[in-house]
Amino acid sequence: MENKTKNRDWVKNAAIIFLSVLLVLTFFSNTWMNRSLPEVATQSVTSGSITAKVRGTGTVSAVGLHTVKADQTREIRAVMVKSGQKVEPGDVLFVLGQGEASALEQAQENLRQLQISYQRSAINVPTVDYSLQERRIADQEAAVEEARRIQAEAEKRYEEQKGKGSDSLPIKQRDAANAEVAADTAVLKEAENTVAAEQVVYDTYKKAYDDLYNQTKETWDITIADNQATLDSAIEASTAADAEAERLHIAYEALEAKYLAMKAKYDEQQAHGVPEGEEEITQEMLDELKQELDKAQQEWNAAIVTKDQAKQAAEKAQEDLDKSIQGEQDALDALDDTSVRAQEAKLNQAKAAVEEAKENLRIATEKRDAIQATIDEIIDQEGTSDEVIAARKATREAENLLYELRYDLQQQKISDSKSQQLSYLDLSDIGAQIENAKK
Repeated sequence: MENKTKNRDWVKNAAIIFLSVLLVLTFFSNTWMNRSLPEVATQSVTSGSITAKVRGTGTVSAVGLHTVKADQTREIRAVMVKSGQKVEPGDVLFVLGQGEASALEQAQENLRQLQISYQRSAINVPTVDYSLQERRIADQEAAVEEARRIQAEAEKRYEEQKGKGSDSLPIKQRDAANAEVAADTAVLKEAENTVAAEQVVYDTYKKAYDDLYNQTKETWDITIADNQATLDSAIEASTAADAEAERLHIAYEALEAKYLAMKAKYDEQQAHGVPEGEEEITQEMLDELKQELDKAQQEWNAAIVTKDQAKQAAEKAQEDLDKSIQGEQDALDALDDTSVRAQEAKLNQAKAAVEEAKENLRIATEKRDAIQATIDEIIDQEGTSDEVIAARKATREAENLLYELRYDLQQQKISDSKSQQLSYLDLSDIGAQIENAKK
């Protein structure tokens, strides 16, 4: 009976222990699962989009690499971080030294300055507006016509009153002279326009020729400079070879004198014996000195060969330099400036035409003034009425002012045309410099 009770206790204890272990394992299992498994948040079902939230632990790595680049070409003097080191924004990664970036920055600055110069030159291209001058000329033309009308009416009334027309012929001559002055003025204007156009063409040809001349000379100057440097080096080497050969020659002669003296003493000792207190000269000593003498002679002979070679190199360098100098002269002489000279001849011809037109205008003006003087004299002699005199004077003053206005406008147009052409040439030159700077 006691044995059965003990068996029941053992079973009871085992059951309690099993249940306790099962309870502990269940607790730890739930706790571990809660810590390791993702947590999912829930919410009531409503209309709209569903946002999923997942929590977890792990390692985050970048999908790609981020390359740190400098915007300039510089030498890296020192690296301030190690592989795998954590860095923050603003940390110094490496130290740059001076390099080719300074030359690039200077080239970029030169390009910027050229672009600014181009923009300034474009802004400063002169603009022309002759509306005010043309309006003044139109007003003056109307004033001339009005003065002539008033003069004609005054002369008509005077002739009707006086009953004769003694001054009608001079007046017709003056009108013809005025027409001739106007025609010569137009010819002069056309000639001056031709000179302005020919000047622009000549400047273009001359600039192209000068650019080719300067480019050819610059290329040959580089060759001449290189040949001059080669010649200087060859002369220096030849001088050094001469000095070395002379030094070895002196050394050889000294060694030869020493050998001959020893040989004489050796022969003397062989013939009469070695005097007491005197060092005996042996054949080995004599042979050793003879070897030194032979070696010195070989070095001297080699130095002579080197000297001759250096001299020939210097002569060859001098010949190359002379050829390059002559080549530059021949290349410059060979440049064809026929177009420039032909255009210069056309320009000079156009200038001569201007001078001829000026002379013709001067003669026509003097002729008109002489006729006008005759008319004035007739008026004085015939006692022309004050009304006619005043009308003719007003007409002459109006015509002279019209001529001056037209002449001033023409000169202004010529000046403005030259200024514009020069501005366009400057813009073209700066544009070419900008393209070179960009390259």
